[in-house]
Amino acid sequence: METQNIQLGDTVQSTISGFIGIAVSSTKFINGCIQIEVQPKVDKENKIQECVAIDIQNLKVIQKGLNYEEEELGGPNNKSIRLGRY
Repeated sequence: METQNIQLGDTVQSTISGFIGIAVSSTKFINGCIQIEVQPKVDKENKIQECVAIDIQNLKVIQKGLNYEEEELGGPNNKSIRLGRY
């Protein structure tokens, strides 16, 4: 299976279990395996659920997350970051 270009912040789903959440971190192991930590939504009592590490080849993107663009502004701090969905 081909791996998709998963970016942190994307909403992803496990193709095996159906687990859905936000990609919050990525780990590359010495053997080449890449796992993505997936953070699910809060539960019915608004408690934060634990992240789950899933192999990247078992994930698909269901919604692109926030991306950023840099803008040249001028002055001593001449870069600004703009967040949004693209």
